[in-house]
Amino acid sequence: MDSNVKKLPLADIFKQSYDYCRQNFKFAGVFALVNFFLLLLGFYTWSTLLFLPVAVLGYILWSVFFRFYFDKKPYFQIKPLFQSLVPSTKILVVSFLIIFVLMSLPFLPPFIGLPPEYADAYARFLHLYMEETDVLDLALNLIFILISPLILYRPFFAWIAALLGRSGSLRMAWGKTRGNYWQFVMLVIIFNSAFLLIGNVFSILPGGKFFEFLLMSPLFVYFNVVLAKAYEFFFLKA
Repeated sequence: MDSNVKKLPLADIFKQSYDYCRQNFKFAGVFALVNFFLLLLGFYTWSTLLFLPVAVLGYILWSVFFRFYFDKKPYFQIKPLFQSLVPSTKILVVSFLIIFVLMSLPFLPPFIGLPPEYADAYARFLHLYMEETDVLDLALNLIFILISPLILYRPFFAWIAALLGRSGSLRMAWGKTRGNYWQFVMLVIIFNSAFLLIGNVFSILPGGKFFEFLLMSPLFVYFNVVLAKAYEFFFLKA
């Protein structure tokens, strides 16, 4: 094993994050409350042009969050905010392209020479597993969980670094976090499971979105503290 590879201590990181939120309850509460209102606004403006300023406010909110966490004053600063757009845009584009390819794969066989005698059977297969069951969706979600450490979570540290006025290199983020693939997979599973559980519980209740976002907002804060702690571990500690 490479002696320079640092293994992320997940259990300890989660405990440290809980302790931090408990000790900085007002800080966590303010960001959770603002995020709650932004989630509601985003939900009700999703299909309108008003969603764009809401998304921008959300971007600014979490930019300020990480600068506040790392005590980078002033907490709102234009230059690092724009610098952070470089890694965040790269992450967004790569993620979108990979998700688009994954969602397109089931439809490719008819266009790459699938024998006519199999075309009808394949069409029935798509109808069964894409429209009448969630099997294909579950498979795509599983694939995304397996690739998200590479295209989302590890590159996310480059975004944090850019916000702090450091190098926003994706290559550096991948290099610093190498050897931790399964740790990040577990991180993704924990994050996704928590949000999925809350979403499913409140999806059948009247006014469910209000309570769903009310519970999700503190989790967003907590999980971002987890990522901040992980950034400290990989980038700031010897």
